[in-house]
Amino acid sequence: MIRSENSLLLVDPYQNLLHAYRLLFNQVGLAVETAATLEEARATLGEKNYGLVLSELFLPGSDSLSFWKDIKSRHPETYLILATDFPVDEEGYERIFNAGADDLIVKPFPPAKLLVHIRRGLQHRALIMEQKRLVRLNGVDSISQEIEQIILSHDYFKRSFRQELKRARRYQEPFSLLLVKTVAPPLKTEEKGSFLVELAKLLRKSTREEDVIGRENGGFGILLYKTGREGSKVLEQRLNHLIQSQSSLQVDAFQPFLKEIRLESFTYPDQASIPEPFFNIIQEISLEFPRH
Repeated sequence: MIRSENSLLLVDPYQNLLHAYRLLFNQVGLAVETAATLEEARATLGEKNYGLVLSELFLPGSDSLSFWKDIKSRHPETYLILATDFPVDEEGYERIFNAGADDLIVKPFPPAKLLVHIRRGLQHRALIMEQKRLVRLNGVDSISQEIEQIILSHDYFKRSFRQELKRARRYQEPFSLLLVKTVAPPLKTEEKGSFLVELAKLLRKSTREEDVIGRENGGFGILLYKTGREGSKVLEQRLNHLIQSQSSLQVDAFQPFLKEIRLESFTYPDQASIPEPFFNIIQEISLEFPRH
């Protein structure tokens, strides 16, 4: 089967709408193919793995929801947006999303709104595909599956630090490392795991998409791309406040962790106080790529 990560399949019985969609998406650099019926869509999906499918919800002469449920079972990574101009009640919403829809958009909608939904869908799919790739490489921590976001494993986080350090040296740009330490008295495994899951959700929600988060020494580390000392300190203070005030972390079982949690930030090339494992990597890179 041909893979096409960012291509779209548009399914609608009205050729004028398919033509308008194609023009819109081609203008922003997206590859588009079309189908006027579910039978055409089935044949096309059998030949290519699309990044996203945008389809009219109710197509004449077809049980659309049963069709898309079957398709999603075969292509779970494909992001499915269904569009309709019919009112949808609460029961209808449940049936639509139980059938595998990832998003529902109600007509009429302006082109800008549709593009927002399309880009969000493609970004979501890219995240899933990257997570699957990292899982194959043992690159993600098990927390990733629980929060549906990428949290790198300890070893892969160190590898990402090394790569970012090389880039920073090459382009003479700063970058920062922020450590969230979770030293605490022994807790039950279940309580500890639950705390780390809630903490990971907060960290991922409160940082930029390009910031890399991974497991580090029982806690978490965050690589802050193109971020200097001032920016890392601002984030450190903001995260510390959010952690201490987040309602999901205020349960009694988590209090031993909250009392002992510590945040520290370090900015390259200032390396005076960076922890030893990362300092050793800096020394290794300095020998591999000496400054002239």
